[in-house]
Amino acid sequence: MTSAEGITLLNSFCNAAGTSTRWALNEKNLALEWANREVWRRGVRRDPSRWTNEAAWTWAANAFSYDLTMTGQLGVDFTAIKRVYETESSGAPSGAVNVSRVIHRAHSEAFFDALLGGQQGAIGGLYYYHLDGKTMEIAPIITSAKFIRVRYLPKPPNLSAQAGALPITSNLLLSPIVAAPTVWFEEHHEYVVLRAAARLYAKTGGMNADLRQLLAEAEAAFDEEFAEDRASEPDYIEDPYGADSEGWAG
Repeated sequence: MTSAEGITLLNSFCNAAGTSTRWALNEKNLALEWANREVWRRGVRRDPSRWTNEAAWTWAANAFSYDLTMTGQLGVDFTAIKRVYETESSGAPSGAVNVSRVIHRAHSEAFFDALLGGQQGAIGGLYYYHLDGKTMEIAPIITSAKFIRVRYLPKPPNLSAQAGALPITSNLLLSPIVAAPTVWFEEHHEYVVLRAAARLYAKTGGMNADLRQLLAEAEAAFDEEFAEDRASEPDYIEDPYGADSEGWAG
């Protein structure tokens, strides 16, 4: 469902209550924007692994850092980096593409030790990454091009990439990709719209019984699908030099 289709459905819910003209279009747009972010955050709190995305690029020889928000890297803003690893060749891991190493996240001291070259021989040539704002740095300096893959948690999607341009009709609800939106969790888009309706009605005495029932059912379905499952989350391990690894244990 696109943001424009979400507004159409929101109008339908309002019409059912005989209040279609109570709110201006801008108020409905803002309510949908808010609801989209709130449902995203609710899902992330319950099961963050379902909301991750992955990007891949070739880390050039002798390059120290990349701005992850730039096109060619992640291309979007992000909340957290979950995992960084190298593959032997281009492409996602498969029977033909092997993961050659996990690149651990390092605290500043361990990272700069690696940058100075003090650890490379001692621990078998491991690499570390460090985040400086939105910039990822890797140490020791990579001397030959590497195929790098980064799994990350995007920031909540923004339906209005430009001020005053709500809604952008090509943007999909719950999709983190603005430039090339993809369908994420389409079965829960109606829940987003119902949350938007609830926000609008909060200032006027609340939703009617039928809409409250629809919202309760949609919320229950959402929470059931994204029920927290600790067994599916990666274990956190520590490397010998004090970096907190975000790879998988075992």
